[in-house]
Amino acid sequence: MNKQRNHLVDALRGFAIMGILLLHSIEHFNIYIWPDDATQSQLMLSLNKGIWDTMFFIFGSKTFGIFSLLFGFTFYIQFTKQQKEGTDFGPRFLWRMLWLLVFGWINASLFPGEILLIYAMLSPVLFFVRHLSNRSLIYMALFFLLQPYLMYNFMGTVWVDNYQLPNLSFGHVWNDMYKAMQDGSLLAMVQNSYKGFIGTFVWSLSNGRIAQTIGLFVLGLYLGRKGMFEVNEITLKKWKRVLLVSGIIFGLLLIIIKKSSFEEIVYGCTLKLLLEAWLNLSQLFLMVSLFICLFATNAFQKITKPLLYYGRMSLSNYMMQSLIGGFIFYPYGLGLATKINVTYSLLLGFALFVVFVIFCNLWIKRFRQGPMEKLWHRLTWVRVR
Repeated sequence: MNKQRNHLVDALRGFAIMGILLLHSIEHFNIYIWPDDATQSQLMLSLNKGIWDTMFFIFGSKTFGIFSLLFGFTFYIQFTKQQKEGTDFGPRFLWRMLWLLVFGWINASLFPGEILLIYAMLSPVLFFVRHLSNRSLIYMALFFLLQPYLMYNFMGTVWVDNYQLPNLSFGHVWNDMYKAMQDGSLLAMVQNSYKGFIGTFVWSLSNGRIAQTIGLFVLGLYLGRKGMFEVNEITLKKWKRVLLVSGIIFGLLLIIIKKSSFEEIVYGCTLKLLLEAWLNLSQLFLMVSLFICLFATNAFQKITKPLLYYGRMSLSNYMMQSLIGGFIFYPYGLGLATKINVTYSLLLGFALFVVFVIFCNLWIKRFRQGPMEKLWHRLTWVRVR
């Protein structure tokens, strides 16, 4: 095991990629087709719903957020390493993100709705803020995490009579992509991959995910500077405070959302979107801080040990998940979307997770990096004339 690696970050990243795999599995990798309800018992239908609600409550929007936070932290590691050698990593980072864009487009052809393209497009933010002071970084992170776009729409519906929400309709492009997914042709999916990305990006913008991603990128850089991903007595005290505060905020927001009838007020739809975005953010910090506090114990480190290499090979795993998941559920492969319900899809997701963990442990014993990580590293440092 590489002693220079941050095992906490690897384990946390592994936890996030596991959550993404399980969610994508029950979603059938965005094809959203399941067996007819009439063919299933009432008990199975109740179990399906319970699993769906529970999985999205635990992982929905949180695993994506954890990845975003760690993306900013990874930039800090790379930037700081090059800075110590007298080099500004900023321009090379942009070149690196150009290759992430390529990887993302390949992945989007296999799985519409993926995140690499969004990361590649938003990543220049880190380039522009890399020399800002810590105070500027935290102010910028807070600005985006407070959801300025959603707040603007909320205030518009409250204070402006007959306020019209911005028209961010993306249904038509997603419908084209959805038809391609059901067409049974991999070529059709490749040809329509850009439509899937447009639909995903517009949905992410209108639901606050774009602002949250930018905020978490910047916050990850800030936390890296402050040494918050090093497990020691000082950082644990800070994370315990985060755990307490985020837990209180999460509990209050959850009660407000559950007790409110948003459809009964004019501005209910915009208020609900805003509160749900803050709820997901508070739950994200609750999960991250709890994970870090638990990671300080030997018992939890043993439990999460299988996640280390899995998280270390996150790019390889993410792209393999799309390739294998698409083949399993889409018509161009096994076409099991119409044959496996939510419950069995979750079990299949767990089985894939175990296979990936075994593969990663075998791979890292022979190689220092995952296959995609190695390729990305080489492309990052290729000479550009």
